[in-house]
Amino acid sequence: MDQLFDQLKGYLNMDTELPFIDFDKYYKEVIAFLDSEWTNLSEEDTMRMIFILDNLKANSEERSKYKGKEAKKFAKIAERTNIWAQAMIKRMKEFGVNDEEIGKRYEAIYESV
Repeated sequence: MDQLFDQLKGYLNMDTELPFIDFDKYYKEVIAFLDSEWTNLSEEDTMRMIFILDNLKANSEERSKYKGKEAKKFAKIAERTNIWAQAMIKRMKEFGVNDEEIGKRYEAIYESV
């Protein structure tokens, strides 16, 4: 989890756009991690995963608007990351965290990155 989060922080601080091959590789690493570990995530790691997924979703949604061969792939990535993000939000609520608190924690992560 730490590696995925640190990787995202590096990507967010880049001056250039991440090439599709690297974006797709990172996305697949995140999904593979979730497939095997999502039920074991702590409350803090679940929140960090929401941040990761939200960033993947936002970037892939934006890139799906580009004309090119990857547009459809980015649209599918956006759909899948949205589904996972909703599952992580549901998990946070199972931890007893409400929407307002999720928003505050998200902002804190955003500010720290």
